[in-house]
Amino acid sequence: MCVRIAECIHDFDQPGSPSNIAFWMESRGLPPSIKIWPGKDKYPENLPDLVFLHGGVQHVWDKAADPWLKQEVLWVRRVLEQGVPVIGFCLGAQILAEALGGTVYRQDWKETGFYKIEPSPQGAAHPLLNGLEQGFSSFLWHEDHYTLPGDCVSLAYTAGAPNQIVVSRRFPAAGFQFHPEYTRRWIQTYVQECRNENWTTEAGGLPADAFLAELALREDTFALFEKLIENTLKWFGERFGKKDGGGSV
Repeated sequence: MCVRIAECIHDFDQPGSPSNIAFWMESRGLPPSIKIWPGKDKYPENLPDLVFLHGGVQHVWDKAADPWLKQEVLWVRRVLEQGVPVIGFCLGAQILAEALGGTVYRQDWKETGFYKIEPSPQGAAHPLLNGLEQGFSSFLWHEDHYTLPGDCVSLAYTAGAPNQIVVSRRFPAAGFQFHPEYTRRWIQTYVQECRNENWTTEAGGLPADAFLAELALREDTFALFEKLIENTLKWFGERFGKKDGGGSV
């Protein structure tokens, strides 16, 4: 059983309530994760069994503003080469993409709100999307994206970002440009704090209050997170073996 999970956390203003990662770990009876604040904490000498890379306001293409990003990219590459599974969300997916050889760039627009995540032809037949082959809705908040790294395949897209889900053929690595790890409470907090963003649903833009009202009617976000993570870890185990927790959580 995978018992040492590390979370790289990039935003000091993260809501204090648990994320879907924490709820999932609790549902599996796993011990608390190792919290790493890149740029502040040292990376653990003993490699974890699984790494989650959270989102953040930083830009991978602007390492002058946040020099620690270079060290994190190198650390992610090192743990992947040791066979440790890595799963990234939003900024975390961008860090992972660069570690795998892709290039992170700034887009001309943001995706902020709920969008339909459409499976690519490869994704519709991929085990990671079992039960989700027709697409699904999830919360996005990003203005950066990345080119598809070599030895990787894109499993899903939106109109604004072609690589919403990427997996490596060489390493146990999966990047999600969206935020299935956000709970409904997290989304509520962020929308209330940033009311002037262009909050969007599949039907179009909404003012903050209307967006929050619709959010309250949506299904809880945990079921999607659980499905994606369980599918991902199962695929890691089948493709890369169960060493260091790949698929063995």
